Amino acid sequence: MKPVLHLLLFFYVTAGAAASEVGALLAFKRALTVPRAAAGFFATWDAAAATPCNFTGVTCDPAAGRVTAVSVRAQGVAAASVPFTDVCGALPWLEKLSLPENRLAGGIHGVRACVGLRDLTLAFNGFSGAVPDLSPLTKLRSFNISYNSFTGFLPDLSPLTKLRRLDISMNRFSGALPDLSPLTKLRWLDISDNSFSGAFPWGALAAMPDLAVLAVADNPCLVRTDSFPDEVTKLTNLTVLWLNGANIGGVIPPGIGDLVNLVDLELQDNYFIGEIPPEITKLTELQQLYLYNNSLHGELPEGFSRLTKLQFFDASMNELTGSLSELRTLTQLRSLQVFMNFFSGEVPPEFGEFKELVNISLYNNNLTGELPRSLGSWAQFIFIDVSTNSLSGPIPPDMCKQGTMLWLFMLDNNFSGEIPATYAHCKSLQEFRVSKNSMSGDVPAELWALPNVTKIDLADNQFTGPIGGGIGNAMSLEYLILARNMFSGVIPPSIGNAANLWLIDISYNEISGAIPGSIGKLTGLDRLYLAGNKISGVIP
Repeated sequence: MKPVLHLLLFFYVTAGAAASEVGALLAFKRALTVPRAAAGFFATWDAAAATPCNFTGVTCDPAAGRVTAVSVRAQGVAAASVPFTDVCGALPWLEKLSLPENRLAGGIHGVRACVGLRDLTLAFNGFSGAVPDLSPLTKLRSFNISYNSFTGFLPDLSPLTKLRRLDISMNRFSGALPDLSPLTKLRWLDISDNSFSGAFPWGALAAMPDLAVLAVADNPCLVRTDSFPDEVTKLTNLTVLWLNGANIGGVIPPGIGDLVNLVDLELQDNYFIGEIPPEITKLTELQQLYLYNNSLHGELPEGFSRLTKLQFFDASMNELTGSLSELRTLTQLRSLQVFMNFFSGEVPPEFGEFKELVNISLYNNNLTGELPRSLGSWAQFIFIDVSTNSLSGPIPPDMCKQGTMLWLFMLDNNFSGEIPATYAHCKSLQEFRVSKNSMSGDVPAELWALPNVTKIDLADNQFTGPIGGGIGNAMSLEYLILARNMFSGVIPPSIGNAANLWLIDISYNEISGAIPGSIGKLTGLDRLYLAGNKISGVIP
C-alpha cells in the first residue's frame, strides 16, 4: 500500500501546487491593465484550469509540472506596481521572468524573492526608483532592465558571478560603478546612456575574455580617459563596441585591428586625435563604423576599400582630407556621412551604382565635379545634402524614383541646368533647397503644389517663368524663398490658400502687378519680402 499512498500523496501535492500557481498568475494578471489588443494573449489564463502550463507565455517543467518561465512580451499591459513578491513567492521554480515592451511602472524590490531566477528581463517599461540588493539572485545569468527610469547607485553585483548579460542602458543611474571584476562570465555589458561618474573600471575587462558586446556609450559624467584603454583591444571576441560619448581621448591605437570580429564600432563624440589607423582595414566584418565629432585628421587609410560589408559610415565633423576614392567599393553602404571635413576631388562615379544607399551627407567639404547621374535611384532614397562644396553639372534626376525622398539639400555649389521634372511628382518631399547655384529655366509646375513640402528655397539662381498657381495646394509650405532670380508674372492669387506660410521672400525678381488680396488670409505670415520687383498698387 505504501507505493499507492506515495502516489496519491504526490498527486495531491502536485495538484495543490498547480492550483496555487494558477491563483498566483491570475492575481498577477488582475494587477495589470490589459488592453483589448492583448485579450487574445490572456484568453487561456482561465481560473478553471487545473494547471497553468497551458497558459500563453507560461512554460512548465515537463516532469514536475511546475512553472519555470513567464513571458509577457510587448502586449501593452500597464501597471502602477507589479506584485513581484507575491509572484515570486508562489512560483518557487521560476527561472525566467520576461516582461519587456509594456507599460509597467513602480519599483522592483520584490524580485529579490525570485531566488531561482536565471533570466530577468524588464526592458522598455517605466520602472523607476533604485535597484535593490540582488545578492539573493546568485543563479542569475541575464539581467536586462534597459530603457526604464531607474535612478541612484547601482548595487553591489559581485555575488552575481554567473551573469552573462548585464544591460542597464537608457536609465538614470548615477554615482560610481561597482566592482565588475567578479563578473568573469560576462558576454554582454551595456551601461550606456546613464549618468555614471568617476572612472570606468577598464581594468575589470581583463577578467571578461568572452565579452562580445561592450557599450559604455553616452555617460558624459565619467572621468576623462586620456588614452584608448588597452584592455579593450584585448577583447578579441567583441562584435559590438560602443565607446561613443565616453569621454575618451588620445589616438585610436593600432590594436583596434585585432578586434577582427567587430560588426559595430562606435567611437563618435569623443576627443580622439591623430589619423584613422591603417589597422582598422583588418575589420572586414564591420557593418557600422561611427567616428564623427572627434579631431581626426589625415586621409582615409589605404585599404579602407576592403571593408566591403560596411552599411553605415559616419566620419563627419573631423579634419579629414584627401579623396573619397577608398569608398568606391563599399557597395553595401546604406548611409554615408562625411560632412564638415576637408575632403576634395570628385564624388566617385561608383556611388551612382550603390543599390542600398538611402542617404548621403557630404556638405561642407571641398568636393568638385559632377554627381553621378544615377545617384540615389536604386533604393528607397531619403535624403541628400551636398551643400557648400564646389560641385557642378545637373542635379541627378532620379533620387525620388521610389517616392520616398524627404530632403534635397544642394545649396551653395555650382550646379547648373533646370530642375528635373521628376521632382515635381515627389509627393514625399519635405524640403527642396538649391539656393546659391547657377540653375536656370522654369520651375516644373507641379513642384509648387507638392503636398508635404515645408520649404522651397531657390534663391540666388537664374530661374525664370512664373510662380505657379498650384502653390495654393502646398498646404504644408512654410518657407518660400525665391530671392535674386528672374521670376516674372504676377503673385498668384492662390497663394492665399497656402495657409501655413510663415515667410515669403520673392525680392529682386521681375514680378509685376498688384499684391493679391488673398495674401491677407495668411494669418501666420510673419515675413514678406517684395523689394526689387515691379509690384504696384496698395498693400492689402
